Amino acid sequence: ITKTKVWDSSEFISKPFIFINENKDFIPVSVYLMKKEFFNRLFYKVRDVYPKKDTRFLSFFGKPYEIYAQNLLEESINHDLNYQYSKSFRYGPKRCNESPDIMLRFNDRLLVIEVKSFRLSYNTVYNSTVTTVKEDIEKLVIDPLIQSTQRVKEMYEYEVDFVANVKEIDFIVIGNGSIPKINSHKEMIKQRIESHFGKLSAEVKSYNYFNINEFEYFCRLIERRKPFFRALERYSGDTELFENFFNFLKHNSYSLKRPKILDRLFNTAIDDIKKTYF
Repeated sequence: ITKTKVWDSSEFISKPFIFINENKDFIPVSVYLMKKEFFNRLFYKVRDVYPKKDTRFLSFFGKPYEIYAQNLLEESINHDLNYQYSKSFRYGPKRCNESPDIMLRFNDRLLVIEVKSFRLSYNTVYNSTVTTVKEDIEKLVIDPLIQSTQRVKEMYEYEVDFVANVKEIDFIVIGNGSIPKINSHKEMIKQRIESHFGKLSAEVKSYNYFNINEFEYFCRLIERRKPFFRALERYSGDTELFENFFNFLKHNSYSLKRPKILDRLFNTAIDDIKKTYF
């Protein structure tokens, strides 16, 4: 890591441990980095099964990624509240238009979620410049926000029942990479998308980008007995420099647990491993 390449963690990836004595006891440089690399290595192990010029896996990976987000949110809904849930569906005269990946409605307020399996490019992570960072923010955040805004606008025009009488909207983009939330990035996104929001017949209250890990913690908020919209608004507008959603929850005394469904699935997986190997 240098002053000119503050995101470059390549040395820590190749040498992730610090030896602290002659007995070779060690501590990890970053537990988060180790977890991230474990997932990345697994991803590329599966990718390498396919020929290098074969893009089928990358095309395929986006679908289970989307389904995971849909299922996780649906399983996390607190049914004591009057939430209305919808995953993507066809609409329009010939049913050729497709709604956003996930929508969750509470009275006259609508949460719209677009799921993309895109990750930060190699140049942004290891050789970042202003240009590469802007290109990735465009792909990971701005384009999906514009896309979901256009779809909601069309749904209003076609008088789709799910958005009827909606007065307030929140947007979330889910991606596969972490983007530092600094003022210059926030301002860049704001300048690019606010004109599109102005075309909607409802007020946009918040818009956020989550990686999949942050989205899992967000789903914990949906389990609560009160709506989650205030947290989204505060995170969208008032977060500190470099503060990710996990730290935001921590600093504002929210639960830092994952959704209950993940605990159940984890325990089931552990039981299956015990039966298989022990």
